[in-house]
Amino acid sequence: MPGTSAPRLARLPMFRFPAATGLLGLLVAISWAPAAEATNLYQLDDGTAETAFGQSAGQDMLWLNWFETQPGAEVVTAIQVQWGVSASHSGAGRPVSVLLYDDPNDDGNPADAILLTSAATTATPYGTGVFAEVPITPTQVSGTFFVAALHEDAPNGLTFMAAMDITTPQGRSWILFSTSGSSIDPNDLSGAIQLPAGSPATDANFGLRAVAVAVPEPGTAGLLLAGLAALSRLRRPHQQRRS
Repeated sequence: MPGTSAPRLARLPMFRFPAATGLLGLLVAISWAPAAEATNLYQLDDGTAETAFGQSAGQDMLWLNWFETQPGAEVVTAIQVQWGVSASHSGAGRPVSVLLYDDPNDDGNPADAILLTSAATTATPYGTGVFAEVPITPTQVSGTFFVAALHEDAPNGLTFMAAMDITTPQGRSWILFSTSGSSIDPNDLSGAIQLPAGSPATDANFGLRAVAVAVPEPGTAGLLLAGLAALSRLRRPHQQRRS
């Protein structure tokens, strides 16, 4: 379940309008008022990473968390990632990507996941316990979806990118490694493995989160245009009487 922060209340700007244009002034003020928006956070982890998944030199690694879409949090705007678990490892500043996937049959298995959007970034900060927030193209989700991170071509065997919270595993995390001499295709996750991956020590939640907002309300442009038309009709008879 995503946590929801308190929404910011919109305040109407204060204007003074002549009486003849009071209707228009009110509509303009309404159309310019910023919308109150609640920010929601999808997360599995408890905020603290005890260990991290690593990869062999030259290997790619993609890791995922699975979430269920919640009302009022249908548009994902950013992905938060906890890069690594120790600054002594060699992942700092490495080129990485964050990815958002649809789960077309809502079964929690990324084998048939559909890539919706992605964004390139760097693994900064690394090994500090701080979550980096990476903006993505705002994307609407429904049913269930996956949040993922990808690190390609590890420079050595000390690159531990995927921070893991092992306190209360929820069985919603997956991982995928490239095979020797190949690369991960972000559009084909059929080889992904659900944690724990062969060892109880890997039963964990990845430090991957999604920032989301509600589907935007319909704009007020139509209301403003209707007000302009009404004002025009109100003024027309007055102009005709003067002529």
